[in-house]
Order: sequence, then structure tokens, then C-alpha cells
Amino acid sequence: ALSSRTDGQTIACPSQGPAGHISFPSSAILVWPLCSLCVAFVWPLCGLCVAFVRADTTEGETLRSVDRLRRMVDRLRLVFLDCSRRRLDGLLDIDNAAVSWHEFNGLPKPVSKPYPPIMIGGGSPKILKLAGREADIVSFNFNNRGGVIGPDGVATSTAAETHRKLNWVKTGAGERFDQIELEIGAYFTFVTDHPEPILSNFSQMFNLSETEMRQHPHALFGSEDAICEELNRRRELFGISYITVGEDAMESFAGIVTQLSGH
Repeated sequence: ALSSRTDGQTIACPSQGPAGHISFPSSAILVWPLCSLCVAFVWPLCGLCVAFVRADTTEGETLRSVDRLRRMVDRLRLVFLDCSRRRLDGLLDIDNAAVSWHEFNGLPKPVSKPYPPIMIGGGSPKILKLAGREADIVSFNFNNRGGVIGPDGVATSTAAETHRKLNWVKTGAGERFDQIELEIGAYFTFVTDHPEPILSNFSQMFNLSETEMRQHPHALFGSEDAICEELNRRRELFGISYITVGEDAMESFAGIVTQLSGH
């Protein structure tokens, strides 16, 4: 992933492929310490859990999936702690309950010390409370209970719904909330001086008013100045300082990164 950190905000552009997109715990364990930014388990893409929490998923199935995710994070942290106790400028020999590595040398070495931050994300109260308890970075996402990204999922992530999600994170985090970084994906990003036609189309597609769509936390429409103003507004409103945009928006977003640097 490409990432640029400004004062108080991070803009990230995810790349596709094994080195940049980590969705399975086995991949995450093998890739670290290759990863220089963070290890991300964005629910419900985690390999130990179901791909989507369907509307007909039982309470027991959901609880078991969340518990598997919790145990996976515990094991990953055990690997990280073992690595941090050893010299990372040579070969690693680790044998514990989570992994068995012998004469392993990952390159490049991690930038974050003592180990990369852990990101957990989702859109349901159970996952976000777990993220509040365990994660260094919490990612807000749709509640994809229907198994597809559509009006139902987008409606679970409006500004009002994001406030609810923020409260779930706070409940899980307790006193450690101020130590957590909050991330969100701006999946619908259009840098343009004339956003009205695009905004109208998306509003109709997702059954939202144009005001709701313009202020949707997962969307950014408008000129560079307008988007910078909106990002600062959302930082004040939600405390979100880590913004992820798609690879197709990377070039058009470069000016926004430059403008936000130092602010």
C-alpha cells in the first residue's frame, strides 16, 4: 500500500496482491515482518471467519466467528512479541503456539517498533467492540450482512450510523480509546470541480438524499479544496485521521495530500 502521513491525518492507497492485501491470518503471519505499515484484518475478510455475516447467521455462529478472530489476534500478537525480543537484523528462529519459523529472514525490515500496528475493522457492534479492545487501528466499514455492497450496506454507514459505530469502539476500548487510530475507506471518491451529476447518480443508486451522499463518511465528492474541508470536518466530528482511497483515485488525490500536509 502507498501511504502518506500528514500532521494528524494519514492518506493510504491500497494496492492489490499478496504483498499489499492481507486478508488471511496465515498470509499475515508469513508476510510480517515484510510489512512496513500495518497488518490489517478487515472483518469480514478475515480468513478464519466467514466471508460475510449473512442476515440468516445465528447468534451462536456470529459469536464463534468473533471468538476465532479474537484468538487469531492473540496468536499474532504472540508472534510479534517473539519477534520483537529477537534481533531483526538477522535470521529468526521462533517456535511457539502460533508459528514455527527457522532461519527466516524477512525483507524489508519493519519500520514500526516493536512491531507493526494491528488493524481490525468492520461494521457490527461485536466486531467494533472487539476492535476497540484489541486493535491499534480501528477501521470503520459497512455492515455487509447481505453479502454484497448495495443500498443496505451503504445505509449502515451514514454519518448517523458512523456515530453509533464510534460509540461501540469506545465501549470496547474503555480507557485506551485515546491510544487508537481511527480509519475509514472512502470507497466512492471523485475529485472534480463539477460533482453534481456524479453525486445525483450515487444518491439515486443508494436511495439517499444528495446531502446524505455528500456527507457520507465513505464518500468524497468535489474539488480539492472542498474535499480537504470535508476531511477536516470529519476529523473534528468523528476523530478519523486515517483515510484510505482506491488505487484508481491515487493520482487525482495527490493534490489533496499535498494540501493537507502540515495541517
